[in-house]
Amino acid sequence: MENKFDFSPKDLTDGREPLEWKTKYPFGAWILIICESLYISLLLFGVPIVIFLIWLKIPHSFFSSVSEEAYKILAKYVYAWLGAFYGGIIIDLKWLYHSVSKKKWHVDRILWRILEPHLSASLGLIFMFLLTSGLLNIFDQDYLNLPAVAISIGILVGLFSDNATGKLAEIASKLFGASKDDCPRD
Repeated sequence: MENKFDFSPKDLTDGREPLEWKTKYPFGAWILIICESLYISLLLFGVPIVIFLIWLKIPHSFFSSVSEEAYKILAKYVYAWLGAFYGGIIIDLKWLYHSVSKKKWHVDRILWRILEPHLSASLGLIFMFLLTSGLLNIFDQDYLNLPAVAISIGILVGLFSDNATGKLAEIASKLFGASKDDCPRD
């Protein structure tokens, strides 16, 4: 049985003979794999650019009626959202290359792979709301105003968003009780 914490396969040949280089995937699958790779790569390189533009206050120049203080508050939440989005992208990228290399890639998971960064971003934003509201009082409120902190918290939430949603479902079930109509969780 493979340990989920193994970062590289024990058999680096993938069960292939020397010089057996041809793909096991049909051409149509490779078209979809390449499209997914381009989508994820665009997001992977686009998010840091957007973060940089926000840091430069480029969006603020388009909304001159927004005060400097309001922009800082909004930017904190956007940083958390983008950080979590980036964490979700990293998980997506890791899942893509692992599933292709281990011959476990299939088209039926495309919705998961496309929507994972968006789910991660939503959770990052929610987590930042919880932190800044004081409901989860684990950080000094001034500390949360630092862009690097907001981005870092977002990245951590994004990287572990699948774990976070599962744990939040458990907590909700304990707090509010299980519903007879609960849908199964992965």
